[in-house]
Amino acid sequence: MTAAALEQNNPQGAPGSIWDARLSLRVSGGQWGSQLTHASHEGPLYVQKPFYPEGADCPHIYLLHPPGGIVSGDSLKLNVSLENTARLLITTPGCNRLYRARTDAPGRAPLKQSVHTELSVQDKCVLEWFPMETIVFNGASIDLHTHVQLQEGALFCGWEIVCLGLPACQSCFDSGDILQSFALYREQRPVLIDRLQLDAGCNLLRARCGMAALPVSGLFVVGPLGATGLDQADVEALLDTLRTTIAQRGWQETLAVTRVNDLLLMRYLGAYADEARDAFTALWQLLRPAMLQRAAVLPRIWAT
Repeated sequence: MTAAALEQNNPQGAPGSIWDARLSLRVSGGQWGSQLTHASHEGPLYVQKPFYPEGADCPHIYLLHPPGGIVSGDSLKLNVSLENTARLLITTPGCNRLYRARTDAPGRAPLKQSVHTELSVQDKCVLEWFPMETIVFNGASIDLHTHVQLQEGALFCGWEIVCLGLPACQSCFDSGDILQSFALYREQRPVLIDRLQLDAGCNLLRARCGMAALPVSGLFVVGPLGATGLDQADVEALLDTLRTTIAQRGWQETLAVTRVNDLLLMRYLGAYADEARDAFTALWQLLRPAMLQRAAVLPRIWAT
């Protein structure tokens, strides 16, 4: 059902139309590899089973949200924890759609939509977090928050991509608002706090110091580098390889890589979500062998 149809069927945003979906996962390492030892959910957010395309020690899990999008008042809450040297790759089968917000009465503020993600990674565990892009429809009112908590020796590798409007359909983001934050902590201390607040009327959407009238932004975070076993020379060589690849692929106008606080940060700002995803995937295929000593195995769902 489309967002417009949902709004027509329930224009006042009655409580019965609001879905609060929650999912909690725990993956534990052990004699039989990394296994999903706990999964509980409320509402339409769940997983079916882990997949093991690269062996028992690194499962791939697909987050399933059958509605395929979020309307006014809806919230998604995800909690994932890794323990006992577990490894895990998480992705989604498709993009997440955040539809136009509606009000519960004329003249009132739009009902918020929210997505909150909590990722907890214990010592010697590795989490790879690769959701498909989030599409923010014109008129949406969104809170997007991702919080990563790492113990000493844990490693995180993950990206988030946001597309404002539907540029392929010439549908711009000219009404609505979005608050997006990504926070990474190590031993309860902040290592990276990345926050973006936009509304359709603000100058940041068009300013060169902001979005520069480009609809797609992406952040790819890898680290801490101290958990990879790479020395300074190895890291510098890896940075050179990444930058050379970016130049060879013609991405230097939209993609950059930097080292900040023992993290590698790759940022995309451009016009196409698929370009951002392809670029991040190509860089991951270079990073994974160097940092995890194993080749990148693309989730099978990406090929469908």
